Amino acid sequence: MISRRQADILVEQGKVEIDGRKAVPGDMVIIGEQTVTIDGEKISPIEKDKQYIVMNKPAGYICSRKGDRTIFELLPSKYKYLSYIGRLDVNTSGVLLFTDDGNFANSISRSDVPRMYRIVIDSTLDSDAIDILKNGPMLDRHRIKVGQLNIKSKVIIMEIFEGKHREVRRIFQMLGYNVLRLHRIKFGTIGINSLRMGEIRRLTKVEIEQLRNYIQKK
Repeated sequence: MISRRQADILVEQGKVEIDGRKAVPGDMVIIGEQTVTIDGEKISPIEKDKQYIVMNKPAGYICSRKGDRTIFELLPSKYKYLSYIGRLDVNTSGVLLFTDDGNFANSISRSDVPRMYRIVIDSTLDSDAIDILKNGPMLDRHRIKVGQLNIKSKVIIMEIFEGKHREVRRIFQMLGYNVLRLHRIKFGTIGINSLRMGEIRRLTKVEIEQLRNYIQKK
């Protein structure tokens, strides 16, 4: 590895070429798309380790880079460039993933990775609503697959396998109930563990591989 100053000197000496032409000071290189040589020897780019982060998102923060009280205000400076996976609306809290691995993020978003929610509603579910949830509610002319379902009075733990816009809230609105609190407990196997609201941690290698398994199942 050479320093920035050493690289500048090599460029000034005419020893650096980009795609066969002499480099000039200020040239930018697209890693993976352009070939860089020094004295005719090809230079391999240094691969930067990808970042995978989970946040316990608080309610009241939006998944956006614009506006007031955004999730990026909660990230340390070194992670603010990351993108989130699986948007949560402003009033929903819980598991929110961030990464700089674009292919991983897109594949996970399109996969059937399970999302587990803790839902608090305004009144106890009646038997008809329970049956609908067990059989898979219809939303936008599409039957929603429901996995684990645990109902205790006004508190429901529910597992679904898609991430459509405000999906959980819309399901209960369709059933005639208002969602008072909504918290994503898990995304795949990724949970909050001991994270307090607004805190983050890096995913373990095991957790990343578990998420990759959902991609491979597609």
